[in-house]
Amino acid sequence: MPVNIQIKKSLPGHQHLPTGSYNEQIFAFYGMVTEVHPEDNSVHVRMDNGRIISGVRVASLEWVTVNNNKGFLSGQRRLPPIDTFVLCLMPTGELNSAIVLCSAFAYDVAEHAAFKEEGEDAAETRKLVTNAGWIRTEDNRTGTVVIQNKEEEPTIKIEIDQENEEKIKLTLCENTYSIEKNTLEFVIDKCSFKTDGKKWEIDANGNKIEHTDSKTTINGNFEVSK
Repeated sequence: MPVNIQIKKSLPGHQHLPTGSYNEQIFAFYGMVTEVHPEDNSVHVRMDNGRIISGVRVASLEWVTVNNNKGFLSGQRRLPPIDTFVLCLMPTGELNSAIVLCSAFAYDVAEHAAFKEEGEDAAETRKLVTNAGWIRTEDNRTGTVVIQNKEEEPTIKIEIDQENEEKIKLTLCENTYSIEKNTLEFVIDKCSFKTDGKKWEIDANGNKIEHTDSKTTINGNFEVSK
């Protein structure tokens, strides 16, 4: 695979891995993704000295295997977006053998500081922020998992407390529900809408809906309309 090298501006965060002179063989370097190419499952990566390496392959988190008996190729295409800070490995010490291995936080990039937290709670919490903006946290001590659509004032939030095997907490548009596991019973803890003027209807399948100010019980699938 030919290697296209261009000189660009310096990359922040390169203090992670000193790579020395590029006249010598190196086997790994940190860089920033500048282009993404799903047509051949590769990316362009800018090195810390400004050089851009094109056509860098991306590691798969699933085994890449040709299954001749079943007639398919296994693997996982999960290309890093532009401006992703990545670690590239060069097994032969040459640029044309580079492969994006993983990503890492940079010490000297201000945006990466958003993940910095102090204290035992942070040390015992696994945090995931996806490229789509979903946030998932998991407490290693209790097993509690929280999934929400944004950091501040989320409109969708699901909390699963492993220590409470009876209920799952669900928040939708400021309404918080405690959902009984293995049932379709919703107990409203907090509700922003008013019941006056709202019509609760039995749907075409004849599912029954009983509503009070503190509790809504649904038998089967349902639709609610004004």
